[in-house]
Amino acid sequence: MAQIVIATADQALREELATPLLEGGYAVVFASTWSRLVELLTQPITRLVLVDARTRQLRGGRDDADLLLGLARSLPHEPRVLVAAGELPPLEAMPGRATALLRSLGRRVIRTIPRDEIRLLKLLGVGSRPLQVLANLARSPIPVCLEGERGTEKMRVAQALHRLGGGGAFIPLKAPGSTGILQGDAAASGEGEAGATRGTLYLPLHSGWSQDRVLEVCGRTARHGWRVVAATRDPLPTGFGHWAQLRLRPLRERPEDLHGLTLHYVDLHRKALGLPRRRLGKATWALVHAHTWPRNARELETFVASMLSSVDRALILPRHLPPAVRALVDPRADAAAVGAASAYEDLVESPIRRVVDLYEPGGDLTLYKLVLAGSERPLLRAVLARTGGNRKAAAALLGISRNTLRARMERLGLPL
Repeated sequence: MAQIVIATADQALREELATPLLEGGYAVVFASTWSRLVELLTQPITRLVLVDARTRQLRGGRDDADLLLGLARSLPHEPRVLVAAGELPPLEAMPGRATALLRSLGRRVIRTIPRDEIRLLKLLGVGSRPLQVLANLARSPIPVCLEGERGTEKMRVAQALHRLGGGGAFIPLKAPGSTGILQGDAAASGEGEAGATRGTLYLPLHSGWSQDRVLEVCGRTARHGWRVVAATRDPLPTGFGHWAQLRLRPLRERPEDLHGLTLHYVDLHRKALGLPRRRLGKATWALVHAHTWPRNARELETFVASMLSSVDRALILPRHLPPAVRALVDPRADAAAVGAASAYEDLVESPIRRVVDLYEPGGDLTLYKLVLAGSERPLLRAVLARTGGNRKAAAALLGISRNTLRARMERLGLPL
């Protein structure tokens, strides 16, 4: 992780310098006061500092530039400092300064976001200039919320946002009761993993976070300089406070990205498996484009990885796919039911988590039986309603025997 500091109070100059750096995959932060500049210079991840010495808030005289250069030379990470008064012509007048700055980086600054990941962020729907979008969110003074369906790679996007915002610790809090930075002295001191004094907390709100708990996390972390990035599958309800928001559109809304995203995953996984180049035949591409990808990019990546690991051919056709892999993309007669079942799974996850949180061992029912009965009972009622109470037809619809159905109805207290 490395960052570039641009020290100027000129907003137009700031954006003009930052744009090519961000598009090149570098993390960029800004300083408009002397104290902020010194703070950023001393951070170990700072590799290059570009100072507009004509900015009044930064300049108290030539001695300030000498002091800044002397401080940089004394630091263990030896950041490079380019000051307009001497080492550079005035930044505002530098011809072709964006190109010159990128050339000046050399090997001293490592790209924060590799080029292939920048391309992936575009294909995930972040935007045609994804690093600009994420850098703006990283500079937001309020928490950030990423909205997207299951499989839209919200955590991957959050991690890119985190790196562009200066790095530090990235801590996913998977459940409201998670231990870590919010417990004990860590929150009070502002310290997290690996001694980081700042970083990002990632909150998947679909894991049962209450409104009060989210507001508490945001309040406690903001006081110590931590960033909060939340992920949700649905729009945030009212009452959760103010958020900077980015919606990741599902893959079915971006058919123009499907081809490129598939090629990205093919190249990624064939390299990981040590395979030569692989191509998909026209009929295989037809299967890919005909599928609706309800689980989005993650489902597509699973299909590609499964295909490459099971088919040893340069040109992959549908007849080469094993049945289990073919079933991942083949149209199914029960596709509507499968989609509804997937939506049901998302719907019941939060209520089930509440049952798990409230359950105390030692009762008459195990947790497994308690949750299972709460799901099985309405299922049997719905099937019997569809068959008009005909248990033989209900058993056939469920795919079980009549005796099994009768035993389950009796166990669940349903009328026989």
